[in-house]
Amino acid sequence: MEQVFLEKAVIEKEGLTDEGFLAYVALRNRCDFGVDLILYDYLEYQMTGKIESSSISKKIRKGIDNLQELKLVTIVNQGKGKKIELDLGNLFFQSVQSSEKFSPFILINQREIRSIMNSGTKFRERLLRYFVVLIGTINNGVISLPNNFYQKNVGNMSVTYLAKMAGISKSAALDYNKILEDLGLVYICRSKEAIVGNSGQIEKSFTNCYGRFENRETIKEFQAQRESEQGNRGMKNLSHDVNYRRSMKQIYNQIRSFSSNQYDTSVIQEVYNYFQTENENINLKIKKIKQQFKDGIITEAVMATKIAEVTSEGKKIVDISCLEEFLENSLL
Repeated sequence: MEQVFLEKAVIEKEGLTDEGFLAYVALRNRCDFGVDLILYDYLEYQMTGKIESSSISKKIRKGIDNLQELKLVTIVNQGKGKKIELDLGNLFFQSVQSSEKFSPFILINQREIRSIMNSGTKFRERLLRYFVVLIGTINNGVISLPNNFYQKNVGNMSVTYLAKMAGISKSAALDYNKILEDLGLVYICRSKEAIVGNSGQIEKSFTNCYGRFENRETIKEFQAQRESEQGNRGMKNLSHDVNYRRSMKQIYNQIRSFSSNQYDTSVIQEVYNYFQTENENINLKIKKIKQQFKDGIITEAVMATKIAEVTSEGKKIVDISCLEEFLENSLL
């Protein structure tokens, strides 16, 4: 399996566009780093294993211009048609740690590149960039816990951090996680627990653990051990209490249909707080879906379908104005 070494300093370089990143990976996916005549079709084949459309080649061409602006490559001869002569000397770096010119790197392989580039996902270069960022946060040494040691190959950075490093929104990162899982490239062990304080508020939730799919058993073991050793007796499952919601809904319906006189103000306040939070959660989900459309991850039709699902029966935003009115009157 052919491996591709990517220099972290380049991946994190300010001003590197998605097209520039794509061109960088394509050019690093070869052996020679001197002055060379490059065929765009060859670079596309390296990335996809086939030559079917000019869209990837066009993005690579645009990306090479970005790399030249960043002084990572030099265009020696623009050439005509499907070739260009480049000086790739600045793309060379030492991956041997004992070397004086060693530079930290991220290691991916051609199978992973081609899986992403052939996935049919919109903005595949952005998905590839996110994948490289994610892989770059995986610990390459041994991660230790107080009572045990687990092998390397586990990452546990927050999705907010990963999104920031990749230059995308958090909602886009969550969608990319799902795509990478479906492609069999990444395994994510999602935490189901959190540390809950005496007053019931969540004081700490555990970030998910992740890594390459082939390391899933190590990832699961590390997550379980981490939650066990770093938790406390206040640990509670975060699964939703369906019975509690049903109770809140019944009280709400009775207040609207009949009278609020049979309930204490404290009960009505509890119902109000519950549905206010529920409404906020629904609005947040809608906002995330709209952000997905804005990021080009989903089409307008898919956006409409997803919003309809979020606001379907049982999930609709609840009109809490009647509760607000009662609570306001109770203060008079």
